[in-house]
Amino acid sequence: VAKDKDGILYDLGQGKIVEITKSGWNVLSTPPIAFRTLPHQKPQPEPVKGGDIRRILSYINIRQDGDQLSGDALLFIVSLIASFVPDIVHPVVIFFGPQGSAKTTTSRILKDLVDPSIIDTAALPDSLKELIQMLSHHLLIAFDNLGQLSDQFSDAFCRSVTGGGFSKRELYTNDSDVVYSFKRILALNGINIVIDRPDLLDRSIIIGLERVTRFEEEKKFWGNFTQDKPLLLGSIFDILVLTLQNIETLPPINTVRLADFMTFACAITKS
Repeated sequence: VAKDKDGILYDLGQGKIVEITKSGWNVLSTPPIAFRTLPHQKPQPEPVKGGDIRRILSYINIRQDGDQLSGDALLFIVSLIASFVPDIVHPVVIFFGPQGSAKTTTSRILKDLVDPSIIDTAALPDSLKELIQMLSHHLLIAFDNLGQLSDQFSDAFCRSVTGGGFSKRELYTNDSDVVYSFKRILALNGINIVIDRPDLLDRSIIIGLERVTRFEEEKKFWGNFTQDKPLLLGSIFDILVLTLQNIETLPPINTVRLADFMTFACAITKS
């Protein structure tokens, strides 16, 4: 994703880009800017207009309140759509729930809609250097099945979502540094809430999942999701168009952390 003078650009891969502005969205076959492509990335299907973002809730096991969106369902949808907004600080999305609550599947769905990759979920690496390398190669990265998080990694997660810098020694040199600076979107899952440090909790959205009561074959489940994906993407871009219109009418939010995200979240909810 990248900012454009009139809105947002989102790379579909294979030379196609979605341009999203206040007046609408369309697919460009001649990209106005060059996006970096890495070997692990997968292309997105071309989005289709007219979808309903609530359809995503049929693929995840978030508690529902009848026909009304529950708080956790709304948080999930808002976080998903806001992931397409570049250059703001996004909260860490934390999924927790008992065995069989489809935490890994939910993380894979979030990853596949925002930043499709052969690496759909990841395990925590052994070192901070490896973590920085991983974060530099993804827009959104989902860490799966975490039991605990060290203070060092908790601090690195805080810096990686807020845009802090990292450095390491350049290979085969004694005094040259490779400097990384990025804002990433993180998703974590575990049976329990895996973080306890206040600074990371203050940057997080926590979503509870319920145990699945009826399972589907993997092939059928992911086949249905793949079929719905173009409409889901189209509905996200439809909402982002309205969001870019609505955000100009909202007063600034300056009483909470992640104020830019909160402003977009309110505009998305209004859309």
